[in-house]
Amino acid sequence: VDPSHAWKAKSTIHAGEPITSLRADPLPDAFRGQNVEIYVEHGSLRIRASGQLMKDAFIGQPVSVLNLSTQTTVTGIYQGDGRVQVGVRP
Repeated sequence: VDPSHAWKAKSTIHAGEPITSLRADPLPDAFRGQNVEIYVEHGSLRIRASGQLMKDAFIGQPVSVLNLSTQTTVTGIYQGDGRVQVGVRP
């Protein structure tokens, strides 16, 4: 396991037992149901909307977000600090 990231145990880990990825999962950077800002940038244009995470999110990874204004689900990249960027091309 990477000690630079927070982890949560999948089951009880007793003193002296090794902690491996089979026994622990990384703790998400944001949690399902958390309110976020959805945004798209194109040059100097930036459009924002309020959203809610549909699943736990990790910085730099794709995540589904419910747009609270339109009630539609979009996919974007979780940027941290409660922000999800949509319209990102790989």
